[in-house]
Amino acid sequence: MRLFRYCFGIYLLHLSLCITAMAQELTYSSYLGGSLDEGSFPYFAYIAVDDNGFGYMTGRTRSSDLPVTDDSSYALGYDVFVVKINPSSNGAADLTWATYLGGSDHEFARGVGVDSSGAVFVMGVTLSDDFPTTDGTSGPGIFVVQLVPDLSTQSVVYATVIGPATQSDTESFGTLVVDDFGNAYVISTTDSLEFPIVPTGRSEGGSFAGGARDAIVTKLDPFGAIVYSRFLGGIGDDAGRSITIDAAGDAFVTGQTSSADFPISTGAYQTLLNGSTDAFVVHLDSAGDIVWSSFLGGSADDMGRDGAIAVDASGRVYLTGRTQSDDFPVHNAFDSTKNKQNDAFMTVLDPSLGTTGNVYSTYLGGSSGERGQSINVDATGSVYVVGRTVSKDFPTTPDAWSTTSVGKHDVWLAKLDPSLAGQASLISSTYFGGSRDDGSARGVLYNNFEGNVQIYLSGDTWSTNFPTTLGAYAEVSAGSSDAFFSIMEYTQSPPQYTYTVGGSVSGLTGSGLVLINSGGDDEVIASNGAFTFDTPLADGSGYAVTVKTQPTNLSQTCALSNDSGTLAGADITNVTVTCVTDTFTVGGNVSGLAGAGLVLQNNAGDDLAIGADGSFTFVTPLNDGSSYAVTVKTQPTGPKQSCAVSNGGGTLAGADVTGIDVVCFDLPEIIFSNDFE
Repeated sequence: MRLFRYCFGIYLLHLSLCITAMAQELTYSSYLGGSLDEGSFPYFAYIAVDDNGFGYMTGRTRSSDLPVTDDSSYALGYDVFVVKINPSSNGAADLTWATYLGGSDHEFARGVGVDSSGAVFVMGVTLSDDFPTTDGTSGPGIFVVQLVPDLSTQSVVYATVIGPATQSDTESFGTLVVDDFGNAYVISTTDSLEFPIVPTGRSEGGSFAGGARDAIVTKLDPFGAIVYSRFLGGIGDDAGRSITIDAAGDAFVTGQTSSADFPISTGAYQTLLNGSTDAFVVHLDSAGDIVWSSFLGGSADDMGRDGAIAVDASGRVYLTGRTQSDDFPVHNAFDSTKNKQNDAFMTVLDPSLGTTGNVYSTYLGGSSGERGQSINVDATGSVYVVGRTVSKDFPTTPDAWSTTSVGKHDVWLAKLDPSLAGQASLISSTYFGGSRDDGSARGVLYNNFEGNVQIYLSGDTWSTNFPTTLGAYAEVSAGSSDAFFSIMEYTQSPPQYTYTVGGSVSGLTGSGLVLINSGGDDEVIASNGAFTFDTPLADGSGYAVTVKTQPTNLSQTCALSNDSGTLAGADITNVTVTCVTDTFTVGGNVSGLAGAGLVLQNNAGDDLAIGADGSFTFVTPLNDGSSYAVTVKTQPTGPKQSCAVSNGGGTLAGADVTGIDVVCFDLPEIIFSNDFE
């Protein structure tokens, strides 16, 4: 595989980190299913991963013969399945736990999460009025279940229906995310005015805002009790799609809205609804109140039923979905032109920058249509987007796992670096799938024990030749459509840290000073103060700073100290450059001198006695740029003469003055007589 290199910088510290990376490697891939079907667009399979690399997947199934490991059983219609997989390539043993969830009607999974204790959380929609709960709530509605994987008895910590969904289950999208402490955060959609609001009477988000639907956001504690619950919407149609949290437990949510009065923050990136529907992005604090919010979109329909959100440690928000807008707001884009009616998009917003907060945004697509369905960001700021395509010309990179689409619908996986612009921002991109329909995919990021980034993928496939790996749980499809569980790995070599070389300049009054580092990195210095060479060097490299060009106008000589050494885990900041203005002498030539006592003077203070014809030079040099004025202080006598100076005044300009002429001539002798004869 082709190796390539990418770098990121922490510019305040002048620190760069360069990583040599390989393209994608499929390290694990398996079917998962029974004799009928599991999943089908838009009924995704969802995925999570724990700290030990175990994968958790949920989806819908009509198969009654899934290999469950506890005492649960298939009910009726579509049930939810939940599995735990150890991707160790030990065949059937990789499936470490599996269970059903369901009642007498249909259930649809919408999300799965795992906390630090290994408890598993499943969110979805039930149409069953007998969906099994632990708190007396009943369906139909949005359910959340917390389970502890058990190999004998289904161990339910709590199961609750938190409130009504929409009348159409296909529109009740959304998902959940779980923190390490077992709090579950849910986003979904409801058309019910009776959805439970906590605290009751809350002034903002406390009532259905109008229109066909509103988004809802609910937080549950580890025992299933509601911490907060709220509506999110306006007078139009609003739908919640994706949610994530930061380290403080604040929630970040996205979805779509047609409400011109959707609650948008003053000074947000986009304060007006641009199209028939726009994406929305909202930051909620620990009480569920809005910290900031913004629209995102062009003049057509944006987001649709897909969409996903991520947030990094700095508070930047990463979004993907689909757009039909020719004028979707792009910035530093890999692709700034929409390719088809539906393109995926990837956007990075920095809320602290307000109206200029779109720091990166691009279309992603080919000639037939795409959706972005999940998004993750790693510690270096690289972004991993998973989606679905029907295009045969979706942009891939030469080092992709597969550059060719072999099915009607395929999964695509793209890695981008939003610190770069244009074509350089697409680091890698690949197709993934078999010869039929694949693509209702989700992905989650995991850093494995070797320090490599892995994207755990889940979805559904109708392909009997879907790519699987040797020794996986199931290398062969079991039903008409199966779920899949796959891992795509990005191998990274050990980080190579680089540091900068710099220092300070003092005494500079001239222009044109150029320093050079290690014979190849020029730095033009225009003023006194700190300087840093543009090109960082690898840790352990030698450096040697010299003066390539001394200053002129005024002419100066700059000397260096602490100018060479070896980088040792830190920037070099103590190279010292001290500049001193050059001095020049003033002189010329004397001719015709016969007498004695001639004294010349420069600037009315520097005397020079001249005893004979020939060249002369004043003893005291002057700084470049200084004025000089040579005069005769004392004329010669015996014989008496008069000496005249020409070219005697001017300004030093980077060279000694040697052209002053002093010409002496005898004065006529005057004889007085008393003879008046």
